Amino acid sequence: MLKEDGSFFLNLGGKASDPWLPFDVIQQFREYYELQNVIHWIKSIAIERSDMGAYDHILADIAVGHYQPVNSPRFLSQCHEYIYHLTKHGRVALDKLGVGVRYQDKSNIGRWKRADRDIRDRGNTWFIPYRTIRSSRPHPTTFPERLPEMCIRLHGFTPETLVLDPFMGIGSTALACVSLGVRYIGFEIDPAYHAVAEARLRAAARAKHARRDEE
Repeated sequence: MLKEDGSFFLNLGGKASDPWLPFDVIQQFREYYELQNVIHWIKSIAIERSDMGAYDHILADIAVGHYQPVNSPRFLSQCHEYIYHLTKHGRVALDKLGVGVRYQDKSNIGRWKRADRDIRDRGNTWFIPYRTIRSSRPHPTTFPERLPEMCIRLHGFTPETLVLDPFMGIGSTALACVSLGVRYIGFEIDPAYHAVAEARLRAAARAKHARRDEE
């Protein structure tokens, strides 16, 4: 199903009690794909003020993102998941600046090779928080739409780009595709999840048409 120049992004999270799980799973793909990149999706992070350098506007330690405590004296809370970027041969060129960030130190513009504008490679650590859901989740493994959006941007896209999601869930990847204007195919066998995805997509389509009418 994957084209020669295609990208396969696989999101795997571990359990505090079974940290080998994501590594065991990704090993099963080794015969069929090359592991081109490993991206760390940071969901929650804490930084002490003393580690932030000369940023006078930051006055105290910060702790941001979705934090879920683990009720165990043995295990640490899981604040990140893996995004494995798989390709057929490991040589797919990416649009790294498509998910780039601005230089914090502007003196780096022009200092580094090819750094001729105020944007740099984000690297393989992505901090993408999502809203804390206080009621029951509509799906046990929801993720923010920005996560698949950034994967699509990293690969690079045109209106002819086709995204295939074999586990559609409640449609977060589909919504990212609508936002970016790319084609999408999704599969979901659970009728309840499929209904939620349809409702979210209809709402997104109405919002998109309303914005066009305002323009």
